[in-house]
Amino acid sequence: MKKLSLKFALLGAVFIAASHAWAHSDMYFDSHASPHGGQMRMAGPYHLELVAGASDVTVYVTSHTNKEISTAGGEGKAVVKSESGETTIMLSEAGTNMLKGKGDFTLGPTSTVVIFVKLREQEAQGATFTPLKPMMPSDHHEHHEHHE
Repeated sequence: MKKLSLKFALLGAVFIAASHAWAHSDMYFDSHASPHGGQMRMAGPYHLELVAGASDVTVYVTSHTNKEISTAGGEGKAVVKSESGETTIMLSEAGTNMLKGKGDFTLGPTSTVVIFVKLREQEAQGATFTPLKPMMPSDHHEHHEHHE
């Protein structure tokens, strides 16, 4: 019986390790180019890509294998937190796999954007974004060389 329990424990450990292999960290996303030039984060079964303009927010929704997820009948909101305060922007479907909204906000180096997405017949999911991607070590070196 102990051997059987050990086999199930090992099998469970392998399953858990394999399931985490599908998850992407923020560091992984920040080190890879995103399809629309925004910033990507995991949100439950989705990848969310945030593209923030001067007064608009666009969120692209894809699967973990980067296939477009329909946003038909979906909705969401973006909570922009910056030094000047907090602004909530309602998001509505705007294309095959997009949610969009407009609002009055200013992004800065300390801003964060929290996105909540609710797709039809699915549980709500959320992700937190730092709007400005961290500078990668190689970028810092090139940036430093240009200013000397």
